[in-house]
Amino acid sequence: MLSAREQACLAADVATVLPSTVTLSRPTTASDGLGGRSSVFAPVDTYAARITPMNNQQAEEEVGARLSNGTVYRVALPAGTDVRSTDRITYDGTAYSVEAVRAPRSVEVERVVYVKEA
Repeated sequence: MLSAREQACLAADVATVLPSTVTLSRPTTASDGLGGRSSVFAPVDTYAARITPMNNQQAEEEVGARLSNGTVYRVALPAGTDVRSTDRITYDGTAYSVEAVRAPRSVEVERVVYVKEA
């Protein structure tokens, strides 16, 4: 079993090989100026990330058939990142909807989410 210190060291090592940067946005409501409210995505923070396209078979094996239509991307974020299935990730000017967040394992060295173009 790894100690908390050893796990933190592993997570720090993995974070050094996240070559890209993404912006995480979360849905919120804002006034629409006409007395109503509309849903908008507000930036939460910017994170280092690694983005990898997956083929349909890989996507189905990882998270199930609901992601099989269209290109699914696997996004690795720093361990412990607060990311939810209602969030969006923006990378290189393109917004992606978070379709699934992989539950942390007993030892989390990166947080993995699966996204599709929004």
